[in-house]
Amino acid sequence: MSDSPWIDHFAIASQQDEIRRRVGLPGKHVGEINKMPAGVACEKLEEALASVHCPSERECEIIQEIVEQSLAHAQVAYPSRKAMIARAYNFSAIRDPYVPHLITGPAGTGKTQLLAAVQRLLLPSFTYINCNDGHSFPFLPVRRVVVEASTSIAQVFDKLIAM
Repeated sequence: MSDSPWIDHFAIASQQDEIRRRVGLPGKHVGEINKMPAGVACEKLEEALASVHCPSERECEIIQEIVEQSLAHAQVAYPSRKAMIARAYNFSAIRDPYVPHLITGPAGTGKTQLLAAVQRLLLPSFTYINCNDGHSFPFLPVRRVVVEASTSIAQVFDKLIAM
């Protein structure tokens, strides 16, 4: 464990097997489907199938790259709790550039499943980082912005600014 909750959080999965284990979702059991009315049985079966997620090798590679880049950023920007507090009150540091991960592609290629897997891996069980000196900061390792079809570039930027 380091003195940085950011580093500790992003150091969670460096191996693809660990990523696969943590983001995969086993199926749900649907019992006695033969005793259900057809409509109910179809809904239960569809729900059970929708809950299964077996990440592909490529998906695990993408997730590993996101985690490694996030860890590298945390090591530079938040090496300790003290540095995290100093950075929080340094307005020029807030404007430091960072590269978000942009996921694009045609419908049905797995973008939503990939994001859900990243969220399962990276969303913490806690929402604030306590810095042992009375300071507490929101912890948001993942943000999702959906930009639907837009008629102008200004509408796209409006979506990004509103986050």
